[in-house]
Amino acid sequence: MPDHTQTTFYPWLIPVIAAGLGFVAAILLEKFRNRIVLLKFSKNIFQLATSTQHNFWGNIEVLYNNRKTNHLSLITVEIKNDSNRDLENVKVDFWVDESSQMLAHQGNYIESGNFIPYDENYQKELSKVIELYDDMKLEQMDFKDETPELAYRRRSLLANKKFNLPVLNRNTSVKFQILAENFEGEIPTLSLSVLHKSCKLVREEDEIEIKKKRDKYVGIIWLILLFISIAIFQSKFHNIPYIIIWTGVFSFLLLYFALGIYHFIKFITKIWR
Repeated sequence: MPDHTQTTFYPWLIPVIAAGLGFVAAILLEKFRNRIVLLKFSKNIFQLATSTQHNFWGNIEVLYNNRKTNHLSLITVEIKNDSNRDLENVKVDFWVDESSQMLAHQGNYIESGNFIPYDENYQKELSKVIELYDDMKLEQMDFKDETPELAYRRRSLLANKKFNLPVLNRNTSVKFQILAENFEGEIPTLSLSVLHKSCKLVREEDEIEIKKKRDKYVGIIWLILLFISIAIFQSKFHNIPYIIIWTGVFSFLLLYFALGIYHFIKFITKIWR
């Protein structure tokens, strides 16, 4: 009697299954893309000048508006919306460490050049404090008869800046330039956050580093899938040339499948990081 317990193996099923899994992964990826918007940002710090006293180089004194300062840095931040969604009323917050303050700043849309305004509540508080100081420069350090409560409000305004983006359309970017001072002669530490529903801020990696990581992890995933395919072929076939031919064909298909798995895992880890 014929043995009906044996199953027939069809090699063409592997690319069909791989394509099906890739299709499911693409649907899930699109679903998560619509659920959350990832805004990419890059930050660069340029050290402008540092006051110092040196036996060989001599004394270097840095002034800002005729006031001595220990260190000045120019910090540039770019935020990019490369998602498929347009955003409205995006709040952007900047703050520096306790030993630093922000002296001047400028924010613009890169594509249009339009000015980026303060957050409305922040603008009101800033106007009130400036009025209490009779329009004097808030970064001055020698105010007389300054109450602790007013000093705290002044320092908070210098250490924290809040902006409002009326719109941040898809494939558009904004740029902020901040002049920061550090009282101890060190590089200021600037942090930022974005406040918006279903929106997350992630750092934009260097393109070379991205390619290195991608090639590394895609290679690992591809080897794992390739070893699994070879093991399946060896368990079903005993013809070595046949195994080599099918393995060569599937190796190219598995490479694209591995690339899709890598991007899916990368996107998911960004969301729950």
